[in-house]
Amino acid sequence: MANELLLSRMTLKEKAAQMTQIDRRAVSPVALSGLPVGSVLSAEGSGPTERASPREWDDMVDQMQRLALASRLGIPILYGIDAVHGHNSIYGATIFSHNIALGATRDGYLARRIGDVTALEVRATGIHWTFHPCVAVSGISSARSPSRSSFSCWEDNGLVPIVEPKILLDGEHGIDRTFEVAQKVWAEVFFYLVEKNTMYEGIPLKTSMVTPGAVCKDKATPEQVSEYTLKLLHRRIPPAIPDIMFLSGGQSEVEATLNLNAMNQGLNPWHVSFSYARALQNTCLKTWGGRPENVKAAQDTLLVRATANSLAQLGKYTGEGESAGAKEGMYVKNYNY
Repeated sequence: MANELLLSRMTLKEKAAQMTQIDRRAVSPVALSGLPVGSVLSAEGSGPTERASPREWDDMVDQMQRLALASRLGIPILYGIDAVHGHNSIYGATIFSHNIALGATRDGYLARRIGDVTALEVRATGIHWTFHPCVAVSGISSARSPSRSSFSCWEDNGLVPIVEPKILLDGEHGIDRTFEVAQKVWAEVFFYLVEKNTMYEGIPLKTSMVTPGAVCKDKATPEQVSEYTLKLLHRRIPPAIPDIMFLSGGQSEVEATLNLNAMNQGLNPWHVSFSYARALQNTCLKTWGGRPENVKAAQDTLLVRATANSLAQLGKYTGEGESAGAKEGMYVKNYNY
């Protein structure tokens, strides 16, 4: 009831802002208290200073939280950081191997202890949302598919276990092949989640849509992408999972939004939404171009994209009035994720 009351008080712009994550370097009092965003990320390890102490990090996050709580709605922010090598953005922190190397050790106890150390160091800096060390699982042998899945099942330290199975866009395969591979990968992912007794209700699931390969001659319509993706979700994803947040994976901004909108034309057992990076930021970054005088125009462009996807998760996006830039594909061969 409290959540519904809060939502009823929010304007459309406030809802769009709450679904937006910005880089720490773009933080301003307006972004946190004027039209408060939902999340802030230390992208590329950006921090308060080059060799900031844990106390300085904690003070920075606390200051942002105070601004957010002073906003009209008083909603706290989610502060996130990448910690797959340990709390590697912090000067003096312990650095660990990447998740693939940890998986190769076949030592679950070692991986667990590394997770414990990382969690303690992250919490000491006031951060409560992280991509953290995890066990790498080869979903299917390379003879059957090049796809691999990695996920984290460590919940004991109070960190959100983001699960991210992803099928890359590279290739000339059709949508049926993507569907076939995705079924196998997701079956492996959820097999290990069950084995680790993971609490489904606490998992944000980030994943790719079921689309043809980037250079496939047979392009799929939003209705086809929706049909295949929802069929995959119903076959593999338990209804206890609260959120399905799709990656754009090189689709154009408009294409990703149209596909999301098509998936929300009917009732789903999960909240079907988005976790785009490029499909939210591309036209915004091009508009900005690193020039201070373009900041306002870039912010307006970002708001257009956030609003469009806010409507898409309600099934109310039409695609009308979109710019040519928003329709440009962003596929990059061998893109480094």
